[in-house]
Amino acid sequence: MKNKTYDFSSVQVTIEDALRKQLLRESMRIRSADLYREKPGYGREDDPHVTVKYGIHSTYPTEIKPYLREVDKITIKLGKVSLFSNPDSDYEVVKIDIIDKGGLRKLNRLISENLEHTDSFPEYKPHITLAYVKKGTGKNYTGNSPLTGKTYEARAVTFTGHEGNRVDMDLGETQEQFIGVDFDGTLAKYDGWKGWDKLGKPVKAMVNKVKEELKKGNDVKIFTARYSGSGRDKIKPLLAKWCENAGLPVLEVTNEKTPGMYELWDDRAKQVIGNRGIFKAASERKREELMTITKTGNEVYEDLGLIDSYRAAHRSMRMGDKHLSKFINSPELMKDRAKGTVLGGLLGAGVGGVSAGIGALARLGRNRAALPVAAGGAALGAGLGTIAGQVKGDVDYLSRKGLKPQKSPKALLGYLRANPEARKKYIDDYDGEK
Repeated sequence: MKNKTYDFSSVQVTIEDALRKQLLRESMRIRSADLYREKPGYGREDDPHVTVKYGIHSTYPTEIKPYLREVDKITIKLGKVSLFSNPDSDYEVVKIDIIDKGGLRKLNRLISENLEHTDSFPEYKPHITLAYVKKGTGKNYTGNSPLTGKTYEARAVTFTGHEGNRVDMDLGETQEQFIGVDFDGTLAKYDGWKGWDKLGKPVKAMVNKVKEELKKGNDVKIFTARYSGSGRDKIKPLLAKWCENAGLPVLEVTNEKTPGMYELWDDRAKQVIGNRGIFKAASERKREELMTITKTGNEVYEDLGLIDSYRAAHRSMRMGDKHLSKFINSPELMKDRAKGTVLGGLLGAGVGGVSAGIGALARLGRNRAALPVAAGGAALGAGLGTIAGQVKGDVDYLSRKGLKPQKSPKALLGYLRANPEARKKYIDDYDGEK
């Protein structure tokens, strides 16, 4: 489904939990006959929020991160219901006035002072829109409401890019996390050293990958040896200009591998399995790439059919860095499943074939149809036996590890989510098998 697009990007406080439900109920007080529906997206507001800043030119949420670090939380108090009416429009906005109790106007000011933007209104008046109504009907809903005086505290904001990308971002986040991207040969074309100021043309495929990460809210830095020694100050403006020509925002530059660098993209690096001193085979890297999911916030993947249920179970549990999870099947589990599958299939084929054959002979006598019926029974028995064998292999594995066997892969997924100790044991056992 294609994202809805906007003229500009924006930052807003999305109202959650009980207050969200109360606001939606409050908007239902407005009579359907009074709603303005002449344009798409009007009528009742179904996503209660307080806009912090609209009119931002950039589509990359990473550009507001420095200013989010300066605000720990946003506290608001709900005021009276009032109207916004433009003489040139044929509708009115029924809204709840917002009183800033800390953080809201500060963040609005920081973004306004540091990022390119276009203001639609001369003064910032925070509010929560309830509905768009026909001209002249809004006065019926103004004044105090059951929500007047309520307070709400937010620890995160939502960035909505003009291309429709939405990213939830924590306030007051001080721990720096970033992807390091090598410059020569990775982000830019390189055919030998020609001088510290001679920069290659952009590698479009890699530039596009960087853009996608930035739209997800992941910080990216250029990681290059050019940023060292006496040329350090000279190369920075050249790389800034290079970024602009490549269609990227100006990326920070570093030559230090700090603890906050959770990934490095490099054309010369050879990946090593952590704490083991073993190089990763190309096939293993590809497999891990397919099974690596990067997500922000509390999103959980439940796609049990992508690879198999156990990989899906691993993928759904967040390990290590809060924005990165890597999950791979246990070799011991796969042996149990294979053993169970073979034994179950053979046993099922034998029992199914004999049973169907005896039944067909009893029913059909020496009729030639008895043979295909027996073969069909064998195939069905093999299939059912295979499934039963896989389940038995799973149960054997879990029982041997001291974990509670589950009736189905989906049940196992729920069990591991709900039991942190079992989840830790499951993952630790896998680590020990590697």
